[in-house]
Amino acid sequence: MKKRIGAALLCGLLLVMILTAPPRGIADSGGTRQAFLQCAGETVPSILIYVAFLVLVYLVIHAIATRKGRQERAKSPDAERTIPEKEDNMTDYESLAAQAKALIEGVPHRTANLANLSALIYETLPDLNWAGFYFLENGVLVLGPFQGRPACIEIPVEKGVCGAAVRENRSQLVRDVHAFEGHIACDSASRSELVVPIHKDGVPIGVLDLDSPSLSRFTEADREGLERVVRVIETEII
Repeated sequence: MKKRIGAALLCGLLLVMILTAPPRGIADSGGTRQAFLQCAGETVPSILIYVAFLVLVYLVIHAIATRKGRQERAKSPDAERTIPEKEDNMTDYESLAAQAKALIEGVPHRTANLANLSALIYETLPDLNWAGFYFLENGVLVLGPFQGRPACIEIPVEKGVCGAAVRENRSQLVRDVHAFEGHIACDSASRSELVVPIHKDGVPIGVLDLDSPSLSRFTEADREGLERVVRVIETEII
């Protein structure tokens, strides 16, 4: 296609050169300047028409080439592999749980393990602006290891999405935090949240908390997948 465009431009250039050349009769006979200008006056309008036509042909050919290139890229094997993944935007939670277990299994340092897990989750799940832990101390949720912006250090159990997860002893999937009564805005950029309680002997002792700057970021698949990760934490750390 590029060769065709080049050929069209070359033909147009040759055409302009031919039309703008002075008539042979005038050049050979040493004709007057006035005669040449008269000839040029008759020729220039034709040149402009041909140039305009050449530009139009170039634009049409370029549009066809661009459209054809897009169609070829859409049909390529790479596009077929990546487009569904982008549309689904699904996290492989089976793999994430396995990575979490391999990361902390046999390591006796709780704080280090939780720090690594928060980093693993934060780097694995797309569209997060916070991922970390809170643990109960004297009836108050206290900030633990996390990834993201500085967060609230203490959260009363009576307030917020984290408090609701502990009070109700179940995961909280909030599609719009501003519509959640009692929400605590540790980061004003957060729009949706997912909190999973962490248990010891069946009793909530803390939470895994994830925030996103996007509305409705989290799904039931995310909830189930992260509950699976929390079971690894309960087995290996708690």
